[in-house]
Amino acid sequence: MRKMGIAREDRNRVNRIKSHRSILLKLIILGIMISCVVAGCSPQTKMLALGMGNALAIPKFGFQILSYPSMNSDSSEANLYARVRYDDLIFIRTDSAYTAHYQLSVNLYSDRSMTESRYLRLFDRKVIASNYSRTLSIKLFDFFRDSIIVKPGKYFIALRLLDLNTNVTSTKEIEYNFKNFFNGSVNISDVMLRVPSDANGFPAEFVRNNSNLFADFYVTAKVVPTSISLHMIVKSTEAPTLIDTTFKLDQTSDVQHYDLPVSIGELAPADYDFRISVGENSAEASFTVERSTSNASLMFLNRDPGALTYIMGKEQLDSLKNSSLEEREKILKDFWLARSKGDTSLAKAMRQEFYERFEAADEQYGTPMMAGWQSDRGRIYILYGKPERIENHSYNLTAGSGANSMPYEVWYYDKLHLKFVFVDEFRNGDYRLATTSRK
Repeated sequence: MRKMGIAREDRNRVNRIKSHRSILLKLIILGIMISCVVAGCSPQTKMLALGMGNALAIPKFGFQILSYPSMNSDSSEANLYARVRYDDLIFIRTDSAYTAHYQLSVNLYSDRSMTESRYLRLFDRKVIASNYSRTLSIKLFDFFRDSIIVKPGKYFIALRLLDLNTNVTSTKEIEYNFKNFFNGSVNISDVMLRVPSDANGFPAEFVRNNSNLFADFYVTAKVVPTSISLHMIVKSTEAPTLIDTTFKLDQTSDVQHYDLPVSIGELAPADYDFRISVGENSAEASFTVERSTSNASLMFLNRDPGALTYIMGKEQLDSLKNSSLEEREKILKDFWLARSKGDTSLAKAMRQEFYERFEAADEQYGTPMMAGWQSDRGRIYILYGKPERIENHSYNLTAGSGANSMPYEVWYYDKLHLKFVFVDEFRNGDYRLATTSRK
């Protein structure tokens, strides 16, 4: 499998914390907000959702091409998989959401000078994010795919992404060989590594070490039935663990589909190269085994205690900041045991609940100036959990009394007899806590 345009170093950004954005960029955003307020921007005014990854930078996109045998032996079929990360798009603020709009064109040429086009498709995509935090997400992607059928041979492919909100473009050009799967006694197609739980049905790049992984591919044989020996190897330069095994496959048709399990439970977290071979033919892929620990858990093991400042005392916070990794793990374990009065099952449940609240708050309530967990709504969500009821009062665009009033939300915790009112004074998605009251 040829993995095009998806740089491995991107994987190191998965655990990046949004609160580490550039101070200069914050000042630029603040200046835009202030100028908008001074100019009397109306609620309908559109504003660019600027962030670390989408501040008018060249839009990035990743794609893969996987080649398979076609129903027609004179042709080769391929699936084009493309994806664009939310953080790499420019979103425009509307009254109720954020919208990104882009086009991706794909053109196949039979000559290096790229004059004889054999395939052309234009994909027009709109992506809607319900809140600002989602526009900065490095975990959310816009996925799409297309099927290509051409005669076997070498082609030159040009891809161009145009961000329609800014007219900024980025391009990629590659050379790709569409294989003739019926030339020779046995041939193997490209391989797609997939995770069964992935509803998008796209090649897997990141997997947990407790996940199931499958290798999806085709084998063509000139003579059937026949027995085929397939060699599978998975290895990494970063970890000592590997997979090296052989399968005996019974080929009963000239084109046969295989979906083999790959046991990755013993693989240490690292980047891995995957290779399967049948005789002199082989197919390759790559993937990353991630730690099963949640992002929140990883964050709180760092020296920055983050949202733990909401519930942890100063002495424990100081110890957490000044301790080694092993010591921090013990401090956190003792902290949750103390809160559960020594009940280990309850301590585990409380810790998990806190992490889930943190991740939900960080995902939903980020603003241009701070991470979601640092915002007022994020803090209340972490401390009290999901409200029983939320009254959402967005822009009032009607004429008369109350027209163009500031957006606000009212959160009700009926069981706790609490009510919180958050107001978006500057109409930039930053809802500040205005009042707290008991019902």
